[in-house]
Amino acid sequence: MDTGFLHKAAETVHRGFGGQTEDGTAIPVRMRGGEEDEPAGGALMEPLYPDQVESLAHLLDQRMEAIAEGRVYAREGEPPEEVGNALNLDAGLLLIAIDERLGSDETGVDQLQDIMQEWGEIRGEALPQEDLEEFLHMAEEYRRAWREFPGEEPFAFIVALGATDTYMLAEEDEPEAEEVARVATAMLPDAVGFYAEASRLLGMR
Repeated sequence: MDTGFLHKAAETVHRGFGGQTEDGTAIPVRMRGGEEDEPAGGALMEPLYPDQVESLAHLLDQRMEAIAEGRVYAREGEPPEEVGNALNLDAGLLLIAIDERLGSDETGVDQLQDIMQEWGEIRGEALPQEDLEEFLHMAEEYRRAWREFPGEEPFAFIVALGATDTYMLAEEDEPEAEEVARVATAMLPDAVGFYAEASRLLGMR
């Protein structure tokens, strides 16, 4: 798929926000990696602590409820039809945060898998293996886009990608950049808030 419309949408969103959301929260920038052949960070020095895994799993669980109720990632007050598509973005942001905060490479996926499995235990039922693999796959796609974005400010691009996935804007034809930008603009503060909270929990070492 041609990603030109995503770049145009991201530029519009970035111009609209500048470097922070309305409440003053800074929009994250990339601190590690960036080159396609240069993976971000290195291997984790140690795994996440069990309480971190549990806290992040609870965060994901709260997000799922908030998405389903239309409190986050809503478009014109309506939640996405497929909550799982919106959770793809959160899983991707969580994997990116693991990279940025802890300097992980491939082990970051293992950390995310532990969180997703803990989330299944919180909900009282394990995620079906197919769903787990899809979440991990999509998270890696978001991380790849973050690493390969030309510049140090890929957040708006990631949210534009998430908006396209969340609301299935590219199901039939390539969407208009303006439409993607409108949805991404509405979603960005929620994405920034989630990333900030995930980063805070990851920083509790």
